[in-house]
Amino acid sequence: MKFPALFAPAAEGGFTVTFRDVPEAITEGDTLEEAETMALDALVTAMEFYFDDGRPVPAPSKAKAGERLVALPASVAAKVHLLNARLASKMKTVDVARAMGIKPQELARIYDLKHATKIDTIAAAMAALGLNLSVRVDPEAAYVFDTRTAENLKAIAKVKAGEPREILVVPDTDLEAEPLRAVAFIEPGDGIEWMKVMVHGNDLPMVIAAEDVPQSIEALKATRKRRQAVA
Repeated sequence: MKFPALFAPAAEGGFTVTFRDVPEAITEGDTLEEAETMALDALVTAMEFYFDDGRPVPAPSKAKAGERLVALPASVAAKVHLLNARLASKMKTVDVARAMGIKPQELARIYDLKHATKIDTIAAAMAALGLNLSVRVDPEAAYVFDTRTAENLKAIAKVKAGEPREILVVPDTDLEAEPLRAVAFIEPGDGIEWMKVMVHGNDLPMVIAAEDVPQSIEALKATRKRRQAVA
């Protein structure tokens, strides 16, 4: 589960971090790196409010320009799904415990975010709710700017701070693939301007210094060929 967060520069220095979907999560940091660390801590801590109150955790919305995604640890995300599933089923905790053949106290530990719970135990709790817990591994694709057209090169060149612009990118693993529409924008970071790119509202694993935008896909192909020849 990845929640969009806004890292806003604070007037007194540093960054203030807020989450649109989880208003209980708010923090700050003196540097961007510190703010990112604090953002994860704040997000996990905010989850405890929902568990304590018995409220469903909102589903993450798509990130907007200027936001970055903060991912919950898998162990926490699994329990969030478990909480939401139980609330949606209207089952009482005592009924879930009975279906699992365990004591209510043992079930309480499963819902405790600070308690290390085996994935098999969470799967058993899901099964008691009539659901199946599945694990999926997705490759993390990287993307590069599609520089095969003059129009896209112009769009990339016109990306300015605070002015998101739609551009085209292609998977790094398939440079001939159909280009995907993305949103690029510039944001400051420790005195350096970084270009951020989002596809379908998600941050891409491509955060580069603005002045390092590649000039052409053909140049990237040529570099790969040289590396393969050396290998």
